[in-house]
Amino acid sequence: MKNSPVLRLYSHSTIFYWWPVWLVGLVLGVLTRFSGAEYMNADRGTSLALLSGSGPGILYTGLILLSIFITSVKLRGILSIVLILCMAIALIALAWFNMLDDVVAYIPTLSVHMTAGFYFLVSGTIFILWFLGICLFDRLTYWKISEGELTHVRLIGSGERSYGLRGLSVEHRPDDLLRHVIFGFGSGDLILRTAGDEHEMIYLSNVLNANHKRKLIQHLANAAEAGHSEARMETGEIADTDEEPVETETDPSADPVEETYATKEMPEPNSDHPTEDDVELRENPQPSEPETDLEDRKSRN
Repeated sequence: MKNSPVLRLYSHSTIFYWWPVWLVGLVLGVLTRFSGAEYMNADRGTSLALLSGSGPGILYTGLILLSIFITSVKLRGILSIVLILCMAIALIALAWFNMLDDVVAYIPTLSVHMTAGFYFLVSGTIFILWFLGICLFDRLTYWKISEGELTHVRLIGSGERSYGLRGLSVEHRPDDLLRHVIFGFGSGDLILRTAGDEHEMIYLSNVLNANHKRKLIQHLANAAEAGHSEARMETGEIADTDEEPVETETDPSADPVEETYATKEMPEPNSDHPTEDDVELRENPQPSEPETDLEDRKSRN
């Protein structure tokens, strides 16, 4: 395959889905630092900037808990829909028993306040870990597809392993609604199955833009199969002709010796040069069939 494109597949860790935590935390930290109300700290005798109300603190706490949940529990396919239905049923039940208003009224009374320093410390630490994990550690090993081969590349350490693309199949596993669709922007898990003697299953988790990558992999695998067929035709392994071979039917019961004598052409007699048999017949002519019958009758009488 000439000028074949190079496709790199990176399998990311679950810390990728923590981006809302550090993003929202940094935004809340900036808002708290520049627009928060000043409160006196009696212990240190200094003032602290806090946002009014408990909404920002509850939002940030809930976001951290949600991130822990979606990175620890996988809800693929129907399970994610079941979770959403259960949450909807719970809200309907609270509203039916007139308890929803009490829950909504109780939330603002929770005193959850965080300073700008807390937001910057937690969110900044998560951002550093997120950046190192996604942009550095996850890229130390990856899968590369080029020149009709699937190669496992390790930037640190020696040794690479390659597989042919002929017969390669790719599967996009069912998505987790919270993890892959909402927090992952179309990420997903791919399974590659190689063909041939070295039949192996390669699992790639948390691949970004997984559906598009699956189509590219399938396209490259089909191109490799087509290129192999063209190469075989060029080398003569596959006859490039539309003429069908002519098959001769033979009778298996026929004797090959009889066929040989049957198909052998006998020489035509030459009147100018008689053979010895012709001379003998002329000298001793044999009686015809009617004369022979007459002599037999006379001898009987």
